[in-house]
Amino acid sequence: MTETELWRMGVALHAYLEDYQPYDPNKDAPVEYKTSKKIQTDISDMVTASVNDITEYMLNEGYKMGYSGKQLAWIMQDDSSPF
Repeated sequence: MTETELWRMGVALHAYLEDYQPYDPNKDAPVEYKTSKKIQTDISDMVTASVNDITEYMLNEGYKMGYSGKQLAWIMQDDSSPF
């Protein structure tokens, strides 16, 4: 990926992730999990990004992973995620 493509992917992921709010245990809503593949599909109308690039971005931004069923996925509403 070129530097410009990485920048575009970062902008797209930032825009995609900004709608997620920190988890509020006082609400009845469950924590939402998404795999890198699901995120890749969700942002595909904005940019083309590999699962590896998305995974690296999420790690660099401090997101944590957890199990959703039998799949390892990103915790989208973890209160320690950088929103």
